[in-house]
Order: sequence, then C-alpha cells, then structure tokens
Amino acid sequence: MLSLSVVPPVTPTPVEEIAEALDRIGPLHGLPLEDRLWLARHGQEMTANPGDVLYEEGAAAEHMVLILKGEIHVRRQHGGRWRYSSAAPGR
Repeated sequence: MLSLSVVPPVTPTPVEEIAEALDRIGPLHGLPLEDRLWLARHGQEMTANPGDVLYEEGAAAEHMVLILKGEIHVRRQHGGRWRYSSAAPGR
C-alpha cells in the first residue's frame, strides 16, 4: 500500500510533459505518443519528500510506479539476504 505521506502535487504537471518524460524510460522508449498520453491521463502523479517511506516490506503491490523525477532507494531486511538498490528516471 502506498504511504499516506505520498500526495498529488500542488500544481499537476501537464500531460504532454509527462508523456515526454515517459519516453525517457527504457521499456517505454519509442512507445507512440498517443499511448504515452493515455498513460499520462490515466495515471496518478504523486510526490514524496526525501526520507518518506513509500511502501512497507511485505505489503501487497497495488500500483505500478514510474519514476519521472528524483530517485528511490529500496531496502529489504526480511525474507532472505539484506538487499539495497536504488532507481531513478531512465534506469
């Protein structure tokens, strides 16, 4: 479940800018503009502050997350070896 600290931005990004940013994500690169605009219109833009916990380990996945700006750090402490990774737009 997505943390309650993650909220929509005060000023939403225009869908055209989101569609352009989606083209910089490897697996979506080259997707027709029409399809990227559909994703931009039907997705939810959310923001978080540095240090916010977005998801708790073991919580069910309810959303697909595409990082368009900034980065996320992921840490796993249970269910096997401790792992840490990070992700940012285009990676």
